[in-house]
Amino acid sequence: QKFIEWYVKLTYERCSQVLAPSRYMCEYLRGIGVPNAICQPLGVDVDTFAPPRDGADRRNLRAELGLARSTRLLVFAGRFSGEKNIPVLSEAFRRLGADYHLLLIGGAEAARTDNVTRIPYCRDNRTLASYISAADAFVHAGTHETFGLVLLEAMACGKPVLAMRAAAIPALVN
Repeated sequence: QKFIEWYVKLTYERCSQVLAPSRYMCEYLRGIGVPNAICQPLGVDVDTFAPPRDGADRRNLRAELGLARSTRLLVFAGRFSGEKNIPVLSEAFRRLGADYHLLLIGGAEAARTDNVTRIPYCRDNRTLASYISAADAFVHAGTHETFGLVLLEAMACGKPVLAMRAAAIPALVN
């Protein structure tokens, strides 16, 4: 951690201005000695990430996954790196049981175990938005988000978001 902080400070301290995607990251950068950090939040393409409009094709994700109509379907999208805490999500859904299903978008390979389905990273934003829009809610167990754009994208799709109260997430999700 100290080496990373030293490297980040060395890289950015000479810049006349450093744009950070959240107040959390600005405070972090200033805390390690980068004085010229300013907050420049990211934005969402609201034409792509939006609730389905009347008459629009709505993805029947439960049918695609072979789930009962009554199954509560939640989705996560992002890298499957350690700080995203994918095992925490998987264990939570194991405990919730068959009435709940988790769709994890972002791994390298497709797989299914009990009530958790994994699909590869989705490069097409329209397809990603259709997955999010077809779910009941978006979940995120990561604790090191510097901004959390996918949380805003889920909210733009009209979905409730359940996320950890950590890093930059509380600035986006109450």
